[in-house]
Amino acid sequence: MFIPDFWNWSMFKTISERAGKTVSPGTLSVLCDPEAPLFSYFPNEGRSGWQWWSICRNSRPLILDSVTGHIPLVQVIDNAERCYRLGLLAEISVGNGSLLVCMTDLDAVSGTPEGAAFRASLLRYLASPDFRPSYRLSWDALQNLLYGDRQSYDIQGIENRTDYSIAGPDCADVPPAGMEDAVRHPHCGSHGHLRVSYGIDR
Repeated sequence: MFIPDFWNWSMFKTISERAGKTVSPGTLSVLCDPEAPLFSYFPNEGRSGWQWWSICRNSRPLILDSVTGHIPLVQVIDNAERCYRLGLLAEISVGNGSLLVCMTDLDAVSGTPEGAAFRASLLRYLASPDFRPSYRLSWDALQNLLYGDRQSYDIQGIENRTDYSIAGPDCADVPPAGMEDAVRHPHCGSHGHLRVSYGIDR
């Protein structure tokens, strides 16, 4: 969540899986209003900065697709392939009470200066008159938000295959109609083709 997606997440997801490496979360930074009362003791620029590093590394954002019209205090921008509505911190009014949902492991970050500041800012905000959530949810809607099933996205990845050759005149590849000048090999002028194997299953 801390760093922006590099180039094409689905392609690097495939590369990581084939190499047996951990796949990046594929999210594109955080977004918030730095002037909000919540951040009175946690200065930030409204997007990922180094003070968010340990916080993002110890968080799992909440999928908010089932909640319409609600903007979380800290949003997480998802990649274009998956495109979930994600929240790291959200405030909700339920019944006669108020709820602050924090998706960060605050104990895990309490040993860092930024984590301690973030936790302290949250606690000060909760104890202040500024904590008055205006967005209301029923108990059933809250249960569905926290425990309901979500659409699963099978992002299969992209495979880059080229048939470039440096054989000069022997290159006889014919590109699709209208793509004659789209991709040419710099040495012999032949055409390279990008084979895309990609899909999203809902």
